[in-house]
Amino acid sequence: MSTLDGGKMMNPSAELSRLVNLDKLYKRGLEYSLKATPAEMVALAQRFKIVAVQNLTANYLIEPGRTPYQGYSLIASLKAEAVQSCVATLVDVQEEIETQFELQVIDQKYEGQPLEEAYQDEDIEYSDGGNIDLGEITAQYLALSLNPYPRSAKSLEEEKVKESIENNEKRNPFSILKTL
Repeated sequence: MSTLDGGKMMNPSAELSRLVNLDKLYKRGLEYSLKATPAEMVALAQRFKIVAVQNLTANYLIEPGRTPYQGYSLIASLKAEAVQSCVATLVDVQEEIETQFELQVIDQKYEGQPLEEAYQDEDIEYSDGGNIDLGEITAQYLALSLNPYPRSAKSLEEEKVKESIENNEKRNPFSILKTL
């Protein structure tokens, strides 16, 4: 682990890493803001096999959890811009991502154990020695927020024309001649 300015911890093997020691919260809440560097955004784009990640920020509110698992609650908002290739034309498609999510962080000693029913539908992340990597959590939620089938405006327009032609063919076999 290496230290960034301001005492933030970083995992040098991850594309985006911000380790926070939750044990130091002492039952108080913490607000944490993350802004990815240009190099981190390039690395994330390579990881997710997309053209680019731009302006990636995340804000976290971390509070002592109200769970029997000695954990913490994270409420987060994520904003980013991503550029992906259109699945039909391979043209670059710009996408704005804005999402919010919540998850529970519990001690790693509970991993693999059955959770109480009330927590089985929760998003759970396990802390390692009281540390949680907010950078990796941000990267994972960014990946989940990406459009799985990005389409350019041109490809969507072509698809509408094709559907229109197909619908006209079903109604009248000579209607296609009108479009010519």
